[in-house]
Amino acid sequence: MLNTAPSLSYSSTARDAFKQQLKTSAIFLLFTLLILSASRSFILFFIGDWQQTPTNELLLVLFTGLRFDLKLAAVCIILFALLPVLVIALFNRWRWALQINRFALLTVILVCLFFSFVDVGFYFFFGTAISNLIFGIIDDGFEAVMLSIISDWRLNLLIALSAITALLITKSFLSLTSTTRGAAKSSVNKAIILLITLVLIAICGLFGRGTLDTFPLSRRTTVINDNPIMNALPLNGPYHFYYAHKDSKEDSFSSLTPAKILKKAKQKSLSQLASAAGYSNDASYNARTAKKASSFTQPNVIFVLMEGWSSHIAQQQSPDNQVLGEFAQHAAQDYFFERFFSDEYGTNPTIEKLLLNAPIGPITQSVTNTHSFSLSNVLPFKQQGYSTLFLSGGNSAWRKHGQFWPRQGFDRYLGRATIEKHFGEVSDNPWGVYDSSLFKYLQTQLTQKAADKPLFSFVLTTNNHAPIKLPENYQAPPLNPAKYGFDKEDAKKHESLTGFHFQSDSLGKFLSWLKQSEYADNTIVVATGDHVLKGFANYAATEQSYNRYAVATYLYVPDAIDQMEMSDQWLAGSHKDLFPTLFELALDDVPYFNFGEPIMQKSAQKAIGMNEQGSYIFDQGVSTDGEHLQLFQQADSNQLSDKKQLLSNLQKRLVEQQGYVESLQKYLLVNDIKSDQ
Repeated sequence: MLNTAPSLSYSSTARDAFKQQLKTSAIFLLFTLLILSASRSFILFFIGDWQQTPTNELLLVLFTGLRFDLKLAAVCIILFALLPVLVIALFNRWRWALQINRFALLTVILVCLFFSFVDVGFYFFFGTAISNLIFGIIDDGFEAVMLSIISDWRLNLLIALSAITALLITKSFLSLTSTTRGAAKSSVNKAIILLITLVLIAICGLFGRGTLDTFPLSRRTTVINDNPIMNALPLNGPYHFYYAHKDSKEDSFSSLTPAKILKKAKQKSLSQLASAAGYSNDASYNARTAKKASSFTQPNVIFVLMEGWSSHIAQQQSPDNQVLGEFAQHAAQDYFFERFFSDEYGTNPTIEKLLLNAPIGPITQSVTNTHSFSLSNVLPFKQQGYSTLFLSGGNSAWRKHGQFWPRQGFDRYLGRATIEKHFGEVSDNPWGVYDSSLFKYLQTQLTQKAADKPLFSFVLTTNNHAPIKLPENYQAPPLNPAKYGFDKEDAKKHESLTGFHFQSDSLGKFLSWLKQSEYADNTIVVATGDHVLKGFANYAATEQSYNRYAVATYLYVPDAIDQMEMSDQWLAGSHKDLFPTLFELALDDVPYFNFGEPIMQKSAQKAIGMNEQGSYIFDQGVSTDGEHLQLFQQADSNQLSDKKQLLSNLQKRLVEQQGYVESLQKYLLVNDIKSDQ
């Protein structure tokens, strides 16, 4: 009896400890599924456009989502609960194991909770799930980003709710999984424990694979209908972050090679890739501007990239909603294109795409930031003797811009410090100087430029970025949030409209000055938005498929060099069309990379605009899946109807070509780096 009592004690300890481990795992599974399912349901019913989705597809979204949640939970149970048991049971060491595994599983729960709240925040702010934009948030400047976050009550509420929820979950989980330390050793029931554990690993492995089919559960399983928002919902927050990180790593200069790009595009050579992209041969993307008459004088060219300059905000200009300010008269007088998409969905990616034709990024902070790229759109201006200036309202250290862009053809990079010193004033906007000061400084650059050199200036505004900080003497005109479906008393939306008005009015005042100056007949101005005003509307809704990426796009061209008289304001396009247009207008017989199409050469039938998120705009409507077209209500409207139709064969071919154009850009960029090494 004296010899058997200890064995019974040890046996009981091992058995009880194993049961406790299984109990902890079961509670972990419950908490994880509740968190992930709750966040998905919240996004679906409060942000997503579930009313437009058939019931059977809604159920499929939730069911597929549950499979992904089980996949995540099962893998974590194997890693943090079952595999440790094999070691513990084999060597009979239970003393600290339960506590370590318990806190490991709690950590996983809190990580799932964190990314679930981040996912909700992304849907609120960007209209999409977590994407690679998440990796640029800190790079934009920690202090400024934090000020932007605390200026949005929805993000503040999410942060508060996540903190409270994390505390409640921690307390509940620890209470439900509380245990006592076991004895040190026992050899009884070891085989049974190991056998049960192996069976559970096999079962969890099946859930971790997600299916009995040939291919395991992956994001390609999420295609449920033609709505990309609904198709993204089955993936939970942690999976969205995982795939964003995976895509970011795979699509970087450190991992890409010309051979990899060709392989992914399923092409055998650069020539085949160019042909698939719609070019007649591998050199035809190297276009050349027309030969100008002997009397031609090179014009100044001003390219203004406006922060958050959304089309749908601009289109509601009216006497009781004067969001465009002084710019309204210029929009009416000149070319104002209303069906334009931003190529990218962030400021820095947009700049890199515009100036470098670069779908890989961020370049300015990559290992290639000391390289001078031959794809730079600044170089054609340099070749024709232009003085080149990057004028930013922000800090020159932002994203290392002050170091990088002078290597890409800019003679000078001037930022916030230079402008504030010139005017002897300091803006309280964390993102940069007041836009009024930026445009006044631009005037000085035109008036002080060398007489024998035309000026090309790329101008970046920053004022219309939350938190909105405007000069003390600023007086808002009549503004009406109700025009956009908001309460007239909505202070946050009214603040967004004041920022939009202030920058538009500042641009308008610059244009008024320009048209009355000696530079009116020899200066081209193009202005467009870097992306839409994020967080202003529920961009996840189906009816926002156009507004999600639509940016205002304006062109002023002096009569003497105007080739665009027949251009239609409803012509579809995107950022990649703008520099080819400027080259054709301003430069004489010079080569350039043409990855878009000059506006004056576009036809309504073949006109296309795109965004890297996978949306395409045509003269008839918008496609978000590359298969279907959601139609505009009428030819001269940007309001989408409920009607959909399949893309025509021509439209499908144009969509396919856009993908190959991006691969071609990547190939040339990477090859540019490799050939210089």
